[in-house]
Amino acid sequence: MLTLPGEKMVSRVGLSMQLALGLSPSNTTIAHSFAGYEDTAVRLASSPEELRALRAEVEALRPGSILFNLTRSTRMLEELYLRMWARHESGLPPDHIRLPSAPNRSS
Repeated sequence: MLTLPGEKMVSRVGLSMQLALGLSPSNTTIAHSFAGYEDTAVRLASSPEELRALRAEVEALRPGSILFNLTRSTRMLEELYLRMWARHESGLPPDHIRLPSAPNRSS
């Protein structure tokens, strides 16, 4: 997916998805300007080999990606809710809660 991240969250979803998927920097389609977006679109449209390589990498990364693992994503979200509730029950103020980083693999 070709993306041009902007100021608002909705315009950064494509960037977040590519980073979460773990695409190699050489295969990312993250533009940094409108001109870069257009250049990348034209380059991909005129290079079936590059587009095929990008698709192959995405397909190879899908099985291990949290983006495509609803069960794992749900478990992680539930764990965050439990930690938030535990803070509340302990009388602690709201704060950032992070789960330990996990490799980009299914579980």
